[in-house]
Amino acid sequence: MPRILTFVVAAFAAQLLLGLCANPAVALRQLRVSATIAAHDAEPFTDVTPRVTAKDQNGRAVKGVRCVFTWHLKTATPRAIRYTNAAGVARHTRTIGKASSGYRVWVTVKCAWRGQVKNCRTWFVPGQALPSVPKIVFIGDSISAGFYASTEADSFRGRVRARFVCTSDLVSVYGWLSEDVDLTRVIATAGDIVVVEVGANDASRYPAVDPVDFEANLRAIADAARTGNPACRLIFLSVWQAPPTRAPFDVRIAAVATDYGRHFVDLSSIKDEPANSMPGGVSTYLGVSDGWHPNDAGHRAIAAAVGQVIAKLLGQDTTTRGR
Repeated sequence: MPRILTFVVAAFAAQLLLGLCANPAVALRQLRVSATIAAHDAEPFTDVTPRVTAKDQNGRAVKGVRCVFTWHLKTATPRAIRYTNAAGVARHTRTIGKASSGYRVWVTVKCAWRGQVKNCRTWFVPGQALPSVPKIVFIGDSISAGFYASTEADSFRGRVRARFVCTSDLVSVYGWLSEDVDLTRVIATAGDIVVVEVGANDASRYPAVDPVDFEANLRAIADAARTGNPACRLIFLSVWQAPPTRAPFDVRIAAVATDYGRHFVDLSSIKDEPANSMPGGVSTYLGVSDGWHPNDAGHRAIAAAVGQVIAKLLGQDTTTRGR
């Protein structure tokens, strides 16, 4: 009897093993991968991040998948290796240069895990580079106008103009709300780079402008800029306000920035430093300072932050600081 029982058990185990080998879905987790990218159009000299997601046949995230990213650029085919995290996601970011403008760039990814190899791919098309002498347009309120820098050259606008070889224009009025911006004039300026700084007055008005309406106004400004120049790059600045007043407006600005090129400059740390606006009572070219608007130090810090983005858009060394 023991021999018969042993034989039966062995036969059952062999049959089970054969069944498992014949049905890989039961024997192991099957790797499934896909590659995506946030937008199929990308500005030159900006970061592009393909994202790989690895799951099994049941939709569960697979960790530790070895992903070899290959970028099929015009000039080279660089590679990088990443591993999926606990969420089953791996990313690789590259800054795309002028050499790839107008060319569909494929990113292929070879994924390997426990003897399984799967491939996936995604693509994007870099836009055309900016002209060598771009036109920078500043849209805003009193801060863009230059309150309260000592001189116009000390304003963040003046410092940005001095840093780059460019032409410039200003669409700005003291006290402007987002709804007051002259859209016809924005269209006419046809800027290559458009710096949008509005919202401080929307937030400080009593009652404050509804953030939903503010976002709609901001999108109208962005659309007007793109009407004037469909290839323009838009840079959005957060509002010059203290917390918590600024929060609902900054969220809206960041959301609009995401949809129009992902260039958002957060001024909150600059605003929160008293040395960037105090003291009041100082004579300037636009009157006596109030201790709330940025002073020379504040404008210098804003110019450095905005200049960092512009330098990247122009393919320049972003470690170079503005004056």
